[in-house]
Amino acid sequence: SVDQEEKLLHTQKRTHELPNLPEHRRQMAVASKMSTNMKHGIMYQSHTVSHKSESALLRILTPEQTVRYLEWLGKNKERCERILKKSDNTNMEEVEPSSSSSEGRESSLTDICEKL
Repeated sequence: SVDQEEKLLHTQKRTHELPNLPEHRRQMAVASKMSTNMKHGIMYQSHTVSHKSESALLRILTPEQTVRYLEWLGKNKERCERILKKSDNTNMEEVEPSSSSSEGRESSLTDICEKL
């Protein structure tokens, strides 16, 4: 409608009149790119460590033990993941007790960057 179009144009005009708008946009782009790069780097490191741990374990075990371990892992993978998740949640609650206020809530790096 015409009313909505006028509101949109008014808001756009106010936005472009903000002081330091290009600087704020640049900072937000840099922060967003930095968080994306950090995420990719952490994922790569996690994959690398996982692969090294697995290959080291398989070098230690005999071929028969390796077969038995991989069979066991295939049967118990979901159970192990549930136990690890439960353990991680318990450990996080001990380190950072939950709070009902929004100030106590942990923000992701992306959330922080978006607030810039």
